[in-house]
Amino acid sequence: IDKRFEEIDKRFEQIDERFEQVNRRFERIERRLNKIEEKLKEHDSRFDKIEKEFEYRLKRGIGAVINLTAEVNEMMLEFLSTKHLVTREELDFLRRRAFGITEVITSLLNPLTKKEWLFIRKVFSKDIDEMTIEELQQTYKLGKKLLLEDWDHRGYIIAIASKCIMLYLMRKQEIKAKEKKEQK
Repeated sequence: IDKRFEEIDKRFEQIDERFEQVNRRFERIERRLNKIEEKLKEHDSRFDKIEKEFEYRLKRGIGAVINLTAEVNEMMLEFLSTKHLVTREELDFLRRRAFGITEVITSLLNPLTKKEWLFIRKVFSKDIDEMTIEELQQTYKLGKKLLLEDWDHRGYIIAIASKCIMLYLMRKQEIKAKEKKEQK
């Protein structure tokens, strides 16, 4: 019986030793997994940085293209205005088009508040000669804001209509000032 118990004790010792070996293996595996997990976290962090950089550059690039397009068109409008090639009827068409945009406010999930939309609507509901340059400067800024921040084409229409009518009113003021000067 003693011999048998000794054999059983030896087997238990062997089993204990095997368990220790298995535990050491599991510890090595766990250390490897921890290293892999750390590397994955590092890679995730790098990918997050790359993704943010890409997103930033994409937004910046698209914003630059939108801004460039708007600036070129504004320059052409100013040129046409100095040549007196934009008619009152064309301006009235633009005014109605901008007003039409405000009739259907599809979503307020854009950079403009409801108050700003109502302001734009109020300005474009007026006759062109009743509008002020200050109001048009504000609607121009709001249109550009909508265009550049939300890439919404309605902002472009609002900005262009504002700019055209503003140039018309400025030209009209210049003509009046010139006439007054000539009368003196």
